[in-house]
Amino acid sequence: MSQSRMALLCMLACVGIVTVLAFPGCTSRATGDSASKDDDAVNDVYDDIGDDDVDDGDTDDDAPSACEETLAGEVDACFEGLTAGEVCGTADADCWVECFEHTSGCSEWALCVESVCVNGEDPWWNDDDTDDDDTDDDDSGDDDAGDDDTGDDDTVADPTLIGSVKEVYPPTPVANAQLDFYSATARDETPIATTTTSASGDYALTIPAGWYSVVVTPPEETGLAVAKYEIEVLEDNPTPPFADLFVNDCMEDDQVRIALHWGDTPSDLDSHLLAPCPDPDPGACGGLGFYLMYFAARQWGSHFSLDVDDTTGNGPEVTTVNSGTAGTYRFAVHDYSNIGSTSSRAMSLSAGLQVTVFHPDGNTVFRPDGETPGTVWMVVDLDYDGSEWTLSEVNDWCFESNISNVFEACP
Repeated sequence: MSQSRMALLCMLACVGIVTVLAFPGCTSRATGDSASKDDDAVNDVYDDIGDDDVDDGDTDDDAPSACEETLAGEVDACFEGLTAGEVCGTADADCWVECFEHTSGCSEWALCVESVCVNGEDPWWNDDDTDDDDTDDDDSGDDDAGDDDTGDDDTVADPTLIGSVKEVYPPTPVANAQLDFYSATARDETPIATTTTSASGDYALTIPAGWYSVVVTPPEETGLAVAKYEIEVLEDNPTPPFADLFVNDCMEDDQVRIALHWGDTPSDLDSHLLAPCPDPDPGACGGLGFYLMYFAARQWGSHFSLDVDDTTGNGPEVTTVNSGTAGTYRFAVHDYSNIGSTSSRAMSLSAGLQVTVFHPDGNTVFRPDGETPGTVWMVVDLDYDGSEWTLSEVNDWCFESNISNVFEACP
């Protein structure tokens, strides 16, 4: 064995184990029908409107209103069975128009209508109205009254968080999943807020800005495991990084699944797995004792596989160990888009970059800890002793242009 290979194996053996966040909880070990794949995000909204809310007067005889002109062609495309005339004849017409002007796409529009127009939650665009109220109060009344009113109006409305819940592989929306939001710092036993995903797996929740621990509980009949994530809710961004959450099948004792997610750029990040050779024959795996799996060598029988190789951004790339061989597995990410660079920070700056390991005890999430230069991210070691997994964070960054030398790149 070469000195570099010996050094590599020593490096794998010497990394210290750190405490990792894992959340146990299979909702059920039984398999069931998959979650709803219905992409219609507006069924609940349509049901809540009801026929009684529609003004069937002389709408058809009148010239189109400004409301109808704004929503023409959009309502029927996004809300099956409704026309712009019917919506604009309701008491909530102005709210529908405001939601249309503050969102992009049918799904976001439907969520806004459901949360703001139907459920009466405060819209996130109230910040601008608050500023206007401050100006009016300053110009009227005595000085004391003006000061009191200004203080009240300075209160900023809570932002609305918009995201989704999907099964990680294959990517499938999970309907009726419960999301419980806990303080990430206080570790309260009672959730601060709770919401449920729509038929299309989307959710919208108005909640104060800050960090939250989010527990995702899929419906029991799906056979999907409970998962836990950390999310930062921002005042100025309704769809911050990590708002899209992922769940997975319950893993058997010798199984793990690794999901890589990132932003639009870099367009091509690659998953690499260094795994113990499943074949005990000394000549197997080139006589090296381990197998290097990546996009050019995507599978070893039924033992492990690269299920998804994404080259256009966002991911996920999905790696599955179906029947673990005792030993240490190392997972790394290679920035193929900037493969020749010796200074790039593009990977560490990618919005939403994270690696999630789904294991028999739940899920563990790894994220970069800053703007780090590197085209290789050594993420985690997974040690399997034949009965259970132990995860050890590595978090080393370095540069490598040769796809075959990724695991020899970082010292």
